[in-house]
Amino acid sequence: MLLKQYEMDAGDLTHCSGKFCYALAVINIIFAVLTIPENITVLIALSRLAKAKTWKVPNVLMASLAITDLLSGSVSQSLYGYFLLKQGSEFDRNDIRGADFALLLLLNYSSYTLCGASLLIVAIMSIDRLLAILRPIAYKANAYRTRIISAVVIAWLFCLLIPILRFVSRETVSPFVYIISGVMVLALVATFISYIVVIYLFFNLGRQGSLSVSGGRTSFIQQESNPTQMTVSMQESTTSCKEKRLTKSFAIIAITLVMMYLPQLIIKPLILNTSSSLHSFPVPLEDLANTLLYCNSFANPLIYAYRHNGIRSELKAMFKQLLSRNPDTTSSTYQEAKRASSDTYSSTGSANSQGTCKSGLISKQPVDTKL
Repeated sequence: MLLKQYEMDAGDLTHCSGKFCYALAVINIIFAVLTIPENITVLIALSRLAKAKTWKVPNVLMASLAITDLLSGSVSQSLYGYFLLKQGSEFDRNDIRGADFALLLLLNYSSYTLCGASLLIVAIMSIDRLLAILRPIAYKANAYRTRIISAVVIAWLFCLLIPILRFVSRETVSPFVYIISGVMVLALVATFISYIVVIYLFFNLGRQGSLSVSGGRTSFIQQESNPTQMTVSMQESTTSCKEKRLTKSFAIIAITLVMMYLPQLIIKPLILNTSSSLHSFPVPLEDLANTLLYCNSFANPLIYAYRHNGIRSELKAMFKQLLSRNPDTTSSTYQEAKRASSDTYSSTGSANSQGTCKSGLISKQPVDTKL
């Protein structure tokens, strides 16, 4: 009797069966196999960027998210694919015993922990971007570094401890549902509000920049007579451009995560709530939502590699070393890649982001060809 109680509290399997189960199992296993090396290479690239330097806060946040994605692919999605394969041959909860019981418990616990951590880290990313734009001087002075890293640690501890309520007993399932639902709503609200405020600030900065350009020839001539003032102005404009690119990258990560998590965020509380009339949700819909959620861990490294020039430069250098017969970290090619990625802020953006920044700077400095 006690064993049955524990088995129920290990979590439930979806009611998948037949060929649909096998197809989803193959998809999940393939994506899990791809997700693991993807996130490992991202973490290696970030560590190479920070070599002999203090980790910048945005890179700490990206590394934290990459760790959750790595664990999600190697643990949660792999186990999900395993159980889908077993369910294809009429395996159900009554067959769960021994090692399968432990694996099912690990699957459900890791899913709650890692998905919750990903959502909270993305929310912290949005707050980090808001602080970087709203309080740029304090942010550059690392005034918020300790608080942001502490927030990441607290988010991880919360996501490690709260899911235990799901498995203690049936009586603690409802409090668990209310807590995670409330935290998810707060995280989503914080994310959306932060980026809305950031977009508003960017709009104002852009409008002020246009006004400064329209008033500009006299100002530019004055700056020519004072090279120090011109240099400071150019550095401030460059920093603003870098922050915009980094913010856009984090916003893309947030939008991707929310879109891929949203079906499961809607379905799961309804399934866990035994009093809900929607407890027996259509099985294919739940399994598709689970698969989409897990595949987010595969999508994030692609965003890093496409948007972050520093990571992309490090990846190119790593692959060139691997393909080279005699890898040499002193080679001119490697050193050129290292120089291109030396500043993780300036290395953030799309492939042509540097050109965009330069063109933005030029547009703010009207040049009279008659001079």
